[in-house]
Amino acid sequence: MKVIITQTAEDSLGEIYRYKCEYSVAHADEFLSAIYAFTTENLSQFPRLGHVYNPERGLFRLIYAKAFNIYYTICDQEVFVLFIIDGSISLNQELADPAVSLPEL
Repeated sequence: MKVIITQTAEDSLGEIYRYKCEYSVAHADEFLSAIYAFTTENLSQFPRLGHVYNPERGLFRLIYAKAFNIYYTICDQEVFVLFIIDGSISLNQELADPAVSLPEL
C-alpha cells in the first residue's frame, strides 16, 4: 500500500523534531529518519499493524519507540498518516472521542 504522510502529521512531527533539536540536532535528525522509515516500511506492508483506536472514525494507532503515537486511517489502497505525536500530550485522549474531527484527506 502507498503511505501518505499528511500535512497535519508533518506539522505534529515537526514539533517533536524542534524539541529534540534543543538537545541535539544530530539526534533529532536520526529520530526523524528512523520514525519515517518505521512508519512507511511497516504500514506499506502491514496497514492493519496498529490497533483500532477509534472505530467510529476508522482511526488506527501504531506506537513507535514506546513513546510516540502514529495515528492513521486506511482509504482504498492508501494509508493516510494523520498525526505523529508524543504519547504524553492530551491530544491522544481527544482522538479516542467518536465525534473528533479529523483532517480532510
